[in-house]
Amino acid sequence: MAIAAARQAGFQGFPVLCRIHDGVLHGEEPARMEMCNHAITAIQVPPPVDLPSIVEVNGARYLLYDPTSRTTPIGRLPEAHRNAKVLICFPTGGQWVEVPAKAIPDARVNVTLTADVDKTGHLVGVLSVQEWNDALGLASTHLERGPSTITELLASLFSINATSDFRILKTTSSSLPQASIFEIQLAVDADNARRISGEFDRLSLPGLPPGPHPIQPLDQPRRTTIKAGRDLQWLWKGSIKFPSEMKLQHPEWSASTAFREIHWKGQTVQNRLDLTLDMKQSQGIWEGDQIPEGLRKIDSDRHTWELFLGTCLKIKPEVHE
Repeated sequence: MAIAAARQAGFQGFPVLCRIHDGVLHGEEPARMEMCNHAITAIQVPPPVDLPSIVEVNGARYLLYDPTSRTTPIGRLPEAHRNAKVLICFPTGGQWVEVPAKAIPDARVNVTLTADVDKTGHLVGVLSVQEWNDALGLASTHLERGPSTITELLASLFSINATSDFRILKTTSSSLPQASIFEIQLAVDADNARRISGEFDRLSLPGLPPGPHPIQPLDQPRRTTIKAGRDLQWLWKGSIKFPSEMKLQHPEWSASTAFREIHWKGQTVQNRLDLTLDMKQSQGIWEGDQIPEGLRKIDSDRHTWELFLGTCLKIKPEVHE
């Protein structure tokens, strides 16, 4: 349809084969249909047009366009095409091209939790999420499937357990030349936000980023390319009130892995904890002889994230002598 629409507007369009979400294409090997799982469009454009997703082939300029992404502005491509090569299918044969890095907009998520936690650990509050460029799929899910399915996605993404109750208060969306922004605000009602755990109690707060996806055990061989993680900037802030003053086990903590840089900071203001998690995530690709190393780095990243959850979310009542 995109090729036909381009033709009606006076432009030539060509199909483009690519692979998303499941490994990468390198362009060195002969192309086979089974290597690809997605198709986009290349539209030939004149020199005055200057957009980030334009590539040049034999002196001609082509705009790479993914018509399946309703939340990505023209001239940009969704996150799934990052670091990829695609095959433009001309009548005379195929041509591999690299997706320009500037064609992929920055993915960013800001989350703010404002809540009260009572002495039983019950939490009541408001969770606000700002998502840039469909970073988590919230905007596209809301647009294509509606509120009923976005709540399921939110529950899986934002550490909202099965005993929690949340409802959408409002949603807003806006499109800019460089980005699309989706915002959603939720009322959250959750049990066990504070759990007794030895000397320190442990917090379980809605809206924290999800952990790494599971991967096969290290002792099992793997031949296919590993593509793990993604380029994404997280900023999570919490303002949590308690019946009495609380003390964090670790007011500051930082760590770095192949997939993320974690910076954690918290402070006590009377009976309120002000918390900030600033995390930059990145993508890694390993293939061939590098696969065992990639698996070890994935395992190390998971252990680091579990260490953060088990260390930085511990609190205990402040005792003043």
